[in-house]
Amino acid sequence: MANSVVSLVDKERIEKRIAEIEEFLEAAEKVASLDPGEFLSDFRNWYSLRMAIVSIVESATSISLELLGRECINAGSYSAVFILMAKRGLLPVDVGEGMARLASLRNLIIHRYWEVDDLRIRKEALEGGFDLIKRFVNAVRGAIEGGH
Repeated sequence: MANSVVSLVDKERIEKRIAEIEEFLEAAEKVASLDPGEFLSDFRNWYSLRMAIVSIVESATSISLELLGRECINAGSYSAVFILMAKRGLLPVDVGEGMARLASLRNLIIHRYWEVDDLRIRKEALEGGFDLIKRFVNAVRGAIEGGH
């Protein structure tokens, strides 16, 4: 949606998705902050982190589709949508690539959940994954406020 102003309706819809991301991110940060033993000891902890990631990716994809409009018709995958966002200058390239990897993790959680390493997800979330999501939100806010 480069060079056009986001309509008020679109902006409200995007802000709602951002609020969802922030809510899920807060829940994910809380559960990921548990020590590894406690994190694994109750399935509700690792399951909550998984579902927060899925929900964050779903909301972030919804935002991206809103911003890209017709450009994303042939994107083909969640990951491709984030790469296209970066190509259009709506996200920094590293954020687009990182969100594409997060979308791949979402697919693993949804389709091959038995292969998920929950401690690795927790570790990667704490070591930059949460910051990546915050950078995505900041970039989107910049795009909608700047009328990108």
